Amino acid sequence: MNNQAIDREAVEAKRLALEKKHGKAYAVIVEDKVSYHRKPRLQEIGYAMSIIQSDMFGANRSLLSSTFLDGDRDTFEDEDYLGGASMVCQEMITFKQAELLK
Repeated sequence: MNNQAIDREAVEAKRLALEKKHGKAYAVIVEDKVSYHRKPRLQEIGYAMSIIQSDMFGANRSLLSSTFLDGDRDTFEDEDYLGGASMVCQEMITFKQAELLK
């Protein structure tokens, strides 16, 4: 199977339903697998950042695992899929823009 086998409208509908319940939600699609994740909390981001230099895939697996809401866990438990999921993991981390006046 490939991306064409994924019903993107159904994925988006499910993502929006999860977003209503959990706040910002993401759908991670890797070939024929889809997992749904909430926005990571600061503590989860901090942990992932603390290990990213020594274990990039471990950091991404930790972030995806701790934010998992629904779907196929293979996107972060199976190494063949984790590589692809890792490519979009940073997009889940967002902050408000700050400005410092001096």
